[in-house]
Amino acid sequence: MTENPQAPHTAAPEVQPIAPGRGGVWLAAQRLLELLAQLAGPPPERRALAALRRSLSFPPGEDPAVYRWVEPITGSCNEFERRVLYLVAGLFAFHPSRGDRSLAAACGEMRRDLEQRDAGSSFEQHFLALLDADADQLSYRLRQMISLLRSDELGFDWAGLAQDLRRWGSVSKRVQQAWARDFYRSPQADQAEASTPSSEAL
Repeated sequence: MTENPQAPHTAAPEVQPIAPGRGGVWLAAQRLLELLAQLAGPPPERRALAALRRSLSFPPGEDPAVYRWVEPITGSCNEFERRVLYLVAGLFAFHPSRGDRSLAAACGEMRRDLEQRDAGSSFEQHFLALLDADADQLSYRLRQMISLLRSDELGFDWAGLAQDLRRWGSVSKRVQQAWARDFYRSPQADQAEASTPSSEAL
């Protein structure tokens, strides 16, 4: 592995750590994304994002050059949650495009677009490989998928991604099942669901 270039010093805005717990990683990720949005401005701030992108060549949370931006936000997160935040920070720096849908829903939109050009099958296999990824493969598979979304400038909910990754290793695989549903769900189904009155309103 080549030596990581020394990251230029860019001061991180003051942030308050967030203790984990129910919604803790999601809240921490929201604060992290607010910080990264500030760093996405003109130089020298943008150099921080370049350092975070370079950190993707390390296992998440093992590049001291980017600790100044992420570590203050980790609060009392456990080690796995801490690594999730570092992974999300690096991936966001690679593709800083946001949206209100899940990553899987963004992937579903790209699949539908590719199918119109008879090119959706390969993309679908990439997505299924992501769903099958274990903790050791997850960083690589996510970067591969987000690289494809970046090519079409498709954004998604990054804080939601952090929350999902926190539960990725659950035996129930509920996150993977939810992602599969989002990936294959049609936009018409979402519109129909949104327009259907809930049982509480009846």
